[in-house]
Amino acid sequence: MNKQNEITDNYVKALTDLRNVIPEDYILKNELEYSIDDALINMAYKAPEVLSIYFRQYCIRIMKYLPQKNNQWAKEKWEDICNIAKVNNEIIKDSKII
Repeated sequence: MNKQNEITDNYVKALTDLRNVIPEDYILKNELEYSIDDALINMAYKAPEVLSIYFRQYCIRIMKYLPQKNNQWAKEKWEDICNIAKVNNEIIKDSKII
């Protein structure tokens, strides 16, 4: 797998994992799912050299739909998203993709 695909796959997996743990009874479930789906669809068309910028922008949009309390499911997945962003930044830096 080339580094560009690895970066994209990491972002997609992190967002998909968050989407998969949203509780059925979460009041903003539809809005959160829509925001994640929008990010996933739009990231597919971004050039690798700007993908990390767009990923951050999508995450900022997603954050407003995350719960403030009783959010262990969101906290864990959000930490995964942050870690993936760091890993991808290192891949970009080491690979000189941009």
